[in-house]
Amino acid sequence: KGYKKSTIRSTVSVVSSCLERAVIGKMLLFNPCRGIVYPEITNKNFKPVKMAGQNLKRMTNDEIIRFFDVARDTRYYELYILLLFTGMRIGEACALEWKDVDFQNNYLHVYKTINIVPVYYDDNGNKLDRPYYIKQITSPKRTVSIRKIPLFKAAVDALYSWHEKQIADKRKYKKSGGLKICY
Repeated sequence: KGYKKSTIRSTVSVVSSCLERAVIGKMLLFNPCRGIVYPEITNKNFKPVKMAGQNLKRMTNDEIIRFFDVARDTRYYELYILLLFTGMRIGEACALEWKDVDFQNNYLHVYKTINIVPVYYDDNGNKLDRPYYIKQITSPKRTVSIRKIPLFKAAVDALYSWHEKQIADKRKYKKSGGLKICY
């Protein structure tokens, strides 16, 4: 209800990526996200339209199990687990830092998200002819989005596994620093 076109596109992009893996793994015949036509937003009162007669269904438990069986060997398996077991938005998950995870009490503190924001002025304060866009960590649009999310064991295990991947990557690429969970 009233989401920005960029929010809708990024959400569809994540879902489409998951479904594309399901097609590759022969769990689905086609990716239903292909060919989505986005309506042009002409004002702030834009509301996504549900097609008449369209029955939207969630994935069945068997489909979820098959998806995760195929996704298990992908780079972002742990992210998929985290999203499933927390209900977080992708921008919230990618803005997480390790300091936002309380492993002792098993919860995540969500208080920021990644957004694409327009830049209208250059470093000297001069207005640009055409704005460009950057990704930036910001606070959520709504205060209700600031919350503590309880963690199930599967999500905790996924976070530990992700942390191990990060440590291995740092050794492999000799990187230091960088506390972000998603990168």
